[in-house]
Amino acid sequence: MKNIELKFINYLANLWLGSFSHSFKITKHHSWNEWRSNSKYKNNDYWQCNNLKEAYENYSWTVNEKVLGCEELSNELKKSLTHNDNYRTGLLCKKIFEWGGVSRNLNKDSSQIWINDNVINNTLVNKILDATHLLHPKCHDSLSRFNKNDLLMNSSTTKVFAAASIENNILIYDGRVGAALGLIVRSFLAAEGIYEVPKELAFLWGPPATAGAAKLKTRDPSKDQYIFKQLPNNSSKSTAHEIRANLTRRGSLYISEAVSRIECTKEQVSFQEFERALFMLGYDVRQ
Repeated sequence: MKNIELKFINYLANLWLGSFSHSFKITKHHSWNEWRSNSKYKNNDYWQCNNLKEAYENYSWTVNEKVLGCEELSNELKKSLTHNDNYRTGLLCKKIFEWGGVSRNLNKDSSQIWINDNVINNTLVNKILDATHLLHPKCHDSLSRFNKNDLLMNSSTTKVFAAASIENNILIYDGRVGAALGLIVRSFLAAEGIYEVPKELAFLWGPPATAGAAKLKTRDPSKDQYIFKQLPNNSSKSTAHEIRANLTRRGSLYISEAVSRIECTKEQVSFQEFERALFMLGYDVRQ
């Protein structure tokens, strides 16, 4: 890794208990139910944190009570992959889509179609295992298999590949996590006196689903000379899947290395806790 990457990893690790204040106004959406139920912040319309550990502790993502949680789905998916059960793996993938709020029209959504086609061909298990191998933070193999046909990489399948990771070290790279990484990179570069975004830290962000928030650019971490590009549209760019796979593997490497540094201080932290902290920060990065 380059020196700039090592410095950024140290910066990431230090933010777990260090100072990184962030806040934004929340909505009445059910995903904030957990936050609103916290007696400390009851009736507070602003989400807030003072470091990444607090961002994780203030994690809020409420889904339908009939949907299993992320950990349970991940464990069930790993069992299904071990048993080479393509049909059950397909069902669990769709449950993960539902948990992640990306469950769409069965007949039109590319991720649903990809799952269905590979279940029919008895190739889904192998495809997911291949994807997790390629996305492993220490892997250096080409990511060219991530395209519209072979391996899909978008806001839906990134959740499946993360859940399937045996070592639990593959990042769910969606537009929100990309926005959070961009926000932290911007802070890091300003502290280092660097006035342009190096390609190693050029994380891409994605807009929220709602038109109003998208118009306000709540996920764009760009400011002044620090410009971060938007994730390419998967349907219009043939390389969009490979680009997101690259961002996933690089982000996974930085986070896993940061977690290792934090653990050296005897502080208990997991990859998923760090990921959830980023997920919360990325809801609105306008500051």
